[in-house]
Amino acid sequence: MDGSTVRKEGYATTLITDDALTWLTSGRDQSKPFCLVVGHKAPHRTWMPDTTDLRAFDGKEFKLPANFYDDYSGRRAAGIQKMSITQDMLMAYDLKVDDAQEAAVKRMNPAQRNAWNTYYQPLNEDFKKKNLSGKALDD
Repeated sequence: MDGSTVRKEGYATTLITDDALTWLTSGRDQSKPFCLVVGHKAPHRTWMPDTTDLRAFDGKEFKLPANFYDDYSGRRAAGIQKMSITQDMLMAYDLKVDDAQEAAVKRMNPAQRNAWNTYYQPLNEDFKKKNLSGKALDD
């Protein structure tokens, strides 16, 4: 409230949620009405999981949803946006390979960066060996 800046380490969604819950349970005047709007920033960033969740779905297979290759025909607003997986997805960027995530990784502390590199470096090497970088999913 005084205009100072506080730097916190951690995953943005977790930090925002924890701060909101702390304020809700002990930081507000309980005798006054309130409105709490929680604006998570992670959906607006390059999607990167919390390093504690890197292995959450290892070994699990997910079926592609029926609308995976949706062309959005009949929905003008959706149809004019770049949302096609086969035409608009940037494989290296969206799959976290190569240097596409470097700016976000630079913000990590050493423990987070080590966890990230330990998890993704083998995947990146495998990806490079298969020579898939930059290709569409159905190539």
